[in-house]
Amino acid sequence: MGGTVQKGGSSCTINIRTAYQHGAGYKIGSASGGIKEASEDALLQVEPYGFGYRRRQGGLVVVDALGSPYKAYAPIYVEGSNQQIEFSGGVLECYVSNQDCFITGDGQKSVRYTNIAVTGLRARPMAIGNTGSMIYDQANKSTFRNIGTVFSSTKATFGHYVTICDDQAFTLDGLQQFDGNNLRTDAAFVGSAIYAPGPFNICSANGWITHVDLTLDCHGNGVDWNSGNNLRISDSVIQGWSQFGLRGGLKRGGYANIEWQNVYEESGRCPNPVGNIGSAGVIQQGGVFKQSGGIGPQGRMPQFSNNGPIIYEYWIVMHHPSYGDSLPLPAGYARSDGKSAVTVNWAPDGRGGADQYKILRKTWERTGDKAPLTVQENFS
Repeated sequence: MGGTVQKGGSSCTINIRTAYQHGAGYKIGSASGGIKEASEDALLQVEPYGFGYRRRQGGLVVVDALGSPYKAYAPIYVEGSNQQIEFSGGVLECYVSNQDCFITGDGQKSVRYTNIAVTGLRARPMAIGNTGSMIYDQANKSTFRNIGTVFSSTKATFGHYVTICDDQAFTLDGLQQFDGNNLRTDAAFVGSAIYAPGPFNICSANGWITHVDLTLDCHGNGVDWNSGNNLRISDSVIQGWSQFGLRGGLKRGGYANIEWQNVYEESGRCPNPVGNIGSAGVIQQGGVFKQSGGIGPQGRMPQFSNNGPIIYEYWIVMHHPSYGDSLPLPAGYARSDGKSAVTVNWAPDGRGGADQYKILRKTWERTGDKAPLTVQENFS
C-alpha cells in the first residue's frame, strides 16, 4: 500500500494489507529461508542471448549448514541462466503441499532460462499426502548433482523426487534417499523417483541419468519417462519399486528411444498398492528400448492362489472394436487343486480403447522342477 522503499537503501518501510487478520506474535519473513532472495541478489546485470528475453544471469549461491534447516513455505523459483546453487550441508524442508518445492525456471517456458546447476540439494518433505515434486525442472540444460531426500518423522511425502518438463538437455548425476523413503505410495497415488510427464510438444524432455541409487524399499516407482523424447540411464541401481522400475515410450506422442547401460535392477517382493497384479521391470509403450550390461530387467508375476499341485498360467488378450485382438499379455499364475475358483486380477488401461478382455489359461501339471506334462489352452 506504500512505504519508503528505495533501491540500495539500508532501511525502509513497507505498508501492506493482508487478506486475513493476524494477531500478536506473527512475523514477516522469507518464504524460502532466504534461498530465493540470495538467488536474485547473486544475478549479474548481463542480458542473455536469444529468444528476446531480457534476463539477468549468472552468480553463485551457497546454501551452507549454518542456517539449516531452510524452510520453504512457497515454491522456490530459480530464475537466472548460468547460475550455480550449491547446498553445502544445508537441508531444505518443504512445507508446500501439492506444489513443487524447488523449481528451475519460472514454470512457464523452458527457453527463458538455461544452464542452471544445482549441487548437493537434500530436501525433507513436511506435508502429509503431498503430490508435488521435490524438484521441478522447466529450464533448459539444467544439471543436478548428488541430490537426495532426508527422512521425515511426520510421514510426509513428495509426489515425485524430480519432475522434468521440456528440458531438452536434462542431466541428473547422483540421486539417493537418505534415512528412509519419502515417495507417496497408496491406492490413490503412486509417485516415481524421476518423472517426465509429457506429452510430446508440451513437455518434450531429453535426458541423461547416471549414478542414481533408487533403492525404493517398496515405496514408489523408479523412472516414469513419458516425454516422447530420448532417455539414457547408465551406471545406476533401480530396485524395490511398487509397480515398475522403468516406464516409457510413445503413449503420449513423440519418437522416444530409451537406452540403459550397466543398470542393476531387482524387483524384490514389494506389493502393488492397487492390488495383486505384480510389477514390471520395464514397460515400453512403443518406441525402442535398448539394454547393455547390468542385471535385469526383472519383474514379479502375481500368484492368485496356492491350494494344489496344478499350475495355471493366465494371459490377458485385449480386444479392440476396430483393431481386433492384442498379443497375449502375462497376468500371473496359480497353484490350484483344479476345483476351487481362482480370481485373476489385472489392471485394464481405459485409454487403450479395448471393449472386452479375454483370458487365456495354460495348464501345467508338473512335479517339482520337471518339464510340463500336459499343456492346454482355452479362451473364456
